[in-house]
Amino acid sequence: MSWAAVCGATLFALAYFVSIVVVALSGYWDAVALKHFPTVIGLPSAALAALFVVLVLRTVAGAVEFRVLGFELKGATGPIVMWVVCFLSIAFAINLLWDHHYTP
Repeated sequence: MSWAAVCGATLFALAYFVSIVVVALSGYWDAVALKHFPTVIGLPSAALAALFVVLVLRTVAGAVEFRVLGFELKGATGPIVMWVVCFLSIAFAINLLWDHHYTP
């Protein structure tokens, strides 16, 4: 059943990507990307930056393990929680530094 879910999600993502490309050919995404640049470009970049930080820490220091409020996070939960914390902090910084009143 898990393979069926993976295949279904892959087909959905592929169909979604194809529909985005078809709409992009008409030039619709140009205005959206300019108006919502932090969302369209910033958040995916934040996700990649957070992934980079977690992978570099894992490579340099070994497995990511830490304790927070009495919880001991090790194994797969350490990198996942670290990624979420990094992503949220980068997204918050983008929100904090972006000029919300700017109109091109």
